Amino acid sequence: MTSLGSVGRHAIVLAMVVMPALVGCAHPSRFPLYPAAGDQFVLFAPAPPPPPSPPLTGTAAQRFDAIVADWQRRLTEAGVPGGALAVVVDGKLAYAAGVGVVGPGDTAAVTTDTLFRLGSDTKMLIAATLLREVEDGRVALDQPVGTYLPWLEGPLAAVTPAMLLSHTAGTWRGGEDNDCPRGPEGLRAYFTAHASTPLWAPPGRLYSYSNAGFALIAAVIAQVENRAFEDVVTERVLRPAGMASATFDPAVASKRDHATGLALETRTTIPLEARDCSLFRAAGGVMASVTDTAHLVEALLADGGGVITPESLAALVADRVGVDGVPDHHYGFGIGASTYKGLRLLSHAGRTSGYGAFIAFVPERRFGVVAVVNANRPPNGVAVRALDALLDLPPGIPVEPPAPPATWPRYAGEYSDAAGALGDVTVTIEGKQLVMTLANGVALPAELDVTFVLGQDGNAEYLVTPIGIARRR
Repeated sequence: MTSLGSVGRHAIVLAMVVMPALVGCAHPSRFPLYPAAGDQFVLFAPAPPPPPSPPLTGTAAQRFDAIVADWQRRLTEAGVPGGALAVVVDGKLAYAAGVGVVGPGDTAAVTTDTLFRLGSDTKMLIAATLLREVEDGRVALDQPVGTYLPWLEGPLAAVTPAMLLSHTAGTWRGGEDNDCPRGPEGLRAYFTAHASTPLWAPPGRLYSYSNAGFALIAAVIAQVENRAFEDVVTERVLRPAGMASATFDPAVASKRDHATGLALETRTTIPLEARDCSLFRAAGGVMASVTDTAHLVEALLADGGGVITPESLAALVADRVGVDGVPDHHYGFGIGASTYKGLRLLSHAGRTSGYGAFIAFVPERRFGVVAVVNANRPPNGVAVRALDALLDLPPGIPVEPPAPPATWPRYAGEYSDAAGALGDVTVTIEGKQLVMTLANGVALPAELDVTFVLGQDGNAEYLVTPIGIARRR
């Protein structure tokens, strides 16, 4: 995950749809763990937070223009083709701008109507659609999903929509290139094929981000409506929210003003249609402009704005589960929540092949910001700077303290993952370093994070990663 201190690593960055490069291949594999924040560790020492930018002066419009100009310079330096930024003030879209070009080697400028992939920001749209089904009495949040999917077998049938929407169902991550179902029956085929796949953790026990979980929600929506979930989301949420050009269909988006993605590590061009399958559409497949997405934020800042009821909005943003053991960092239904400089910040980042997105809003100030880029990194930094500058907050990103070495004995021990890819895991303290050893020599994603979930005795009970969850033996 992309790090921006506490804001970047927790409630704001809850989005990974793609798997980065792998590290470690010896047998067994040993990985030093570096404390990030709370009970979360990473495989490489986190970079220090950047120094705060100097406060901006002038009118709000002048500050926005200065942010855009600086962002253009930063994107050019980073090799990112382009992006777009929109800001909602007092509940209404106030400022928007495009920067750069629509794709690698292209000359067409990004506009505020250019379509980008939103990645995992799609999840709040799926969640809002499911809540519309709850409003109409078609779905109950606490009923097993097998109630609505008579063809569903295995342990998945017993989890509930509330668990899936909050990433607490214990479902696997999902999102591998070789497991990408296509066509109108793609989701049913995917979950039928995975009927015997065990859950990674007991349902309801802990937070573990899952694309597969949101795909199962999409399957429920399709079943109770007896039509494609994309059509339901479009009719019941996208269009009522004012997202007039948003679509799940790359063939439709490619006929409009759209951005072409870029994989920064390999400088590979990523077309809109890349990785277009049922699973990815459900977990992160919406394509929209910043103007479209700002209209969604307007609706959410207006008690649901007629898209969902105020009661459903409250359910959407409620603190459902803690994230990474960091105080005041939680996940609701398809959206994260944190306390940022004394304000309650609701946010989600999207990261998928060739594209990055970020949505954040502060209900008590009726403020929101949307940023998108055609590169596989969420544009958190510019969004946070806009938030600070236009809400007159002090610049700089607060840093959550990492777990001090004196607390590390609670993490040390033997763990076992029977369902995911970790296998047997040993966590030891070696000098001034916490070390994780995998007995079966598994290579890990370079940007993998490791979160320890504490039990009632104060010691770690689970070790949670994107590729598996191990329980203390």
